[in-house]
Amino acid sequence: MGAHRFEAQGFALLALVALRRGDRVVARERAEHALAICRQYGMGQIGPWLHGVLALIETEPEARRRRLEQGMGMLGRGSVSHNQLQLPELAIDALLEIGDWSGVERLCDHLGDYTAAEPLPMADFVRARGLALAQVGRGDRSPAARDALLALKSQGEQAELNSLLPAVDAAIATVAQ
Repeated sequence: MGAHRFEAQGFALLALVALRRGDRVVARERAEHALAICRQYGMGQIGPWLHGVLALIETEPEARRRRLEQGMGMLGRGSVSHNQLQLPELAIDALLEIGDWSGVERLCDHLGDYTAAEPLPMADFVRARGLALAQVGRGDRSPAARDALLALKSQGEQAELNSLLPAVDAAIATVAQ
């Protein structure tokens, strides 16, 4: 078709698959290839989201933060609206992995603000998940925290949000019985 924007999106998805399989080298190669395509044909289609993918691939906290700052900056300059939902989803996970609870909460607030006038169940789930995981990350092991996680697990299973559940399962394992 010659639609290079979608070619870049395909490579970014392949990068996420490689990352979830534990192959960070292949993930980085595919994401960097997607980035090169975006730089040539335009960042507006997936540029912000792609920076979320790249942030997840990064292993150094500051490199993650830089990628996320770049992606959030692109959101502020304008891009296709799905980036407003997809970048925060990935960014929340990138910051959870490095224990940046305040950063997670800021992203959850951003997502909530963006969807306030037109709520979306997926965005609501991503936001609630991020806030609950940050709360547990801060040390909350209360029965209320466990109940919130169990509710998220059930909701996520019903919606088949399988890629978002491992972190919830891990958090459930850490909270009080």
